[in-house]
Amino acid sequence: MKTKLGGALWLSVQLLISVTLLSGCIFAGYRTPTADEPHAELRIDTKDRLRILLLNEKGCMTHSQGLAEGPSFLGMVSSRSDPSVSHLLRTDQDVILEYAAPSFGKICRITFSFRPENGERYRFVGGRFIDPKGDTFFGKEVSAEKCGLAVMKEEGAGGQQTSVPIQRLAADLASPICTRFITPEEALKKRPPAVPQF
Repeated sequence: MKTKLGGALWLSVQLLISVTLLSGCIFAGYRTPTADEPHAELRIDTKDRLRILLLNEKGCMTHSQGLAEGPSFLGMVSSRSDPSVSHLLRTDQDVILEYAAPSFGKICRITFSFRPENGERYRFVGGRFIDPKGDTFFGKEVSAEKCGLAVMKEEGAGGQQTSVPIQRLAADLASPICTRFITPEEALKKRPPAVPQF
């Protein structure tokens, strides 16, 4: 018995096979640990979007895992994150996170990483704020909306929190099918600032 595939479907199958062969992607990225494995806990306190970025063995981004949905691109839908919910994080590798704060058609985006420690509890805080001198307009300082974040380690029963060092990251298009994440210093070496021409 022969099965006929429609032209569009057959083309889609061929394209999918071609992309898979060309990219050589192996989905060996971040895997959420079980409660029985070594892990840390992360609580999320934000009205914005937060996701774990998943990489393959070559360090290329493959997909992501949402932790907090946040508002839409227009900034008009409330967050669905619940600060009382704990997310489990691996402790044998850095976790790469992307925080995005949409606001009326603009997005403030910060990509960063840190290494969780086994048995520790962390709290992510992110939000938007107005910087009175955040921008310039015709040479004058004007206010601008910005976003910021912090990762805090929760210590003891008294609710004490200490700030955790994070590594800011920049997206680097290594090839048309591979986006990696590098430090701002590495990004500056690859794309040094332009020299003014007089």
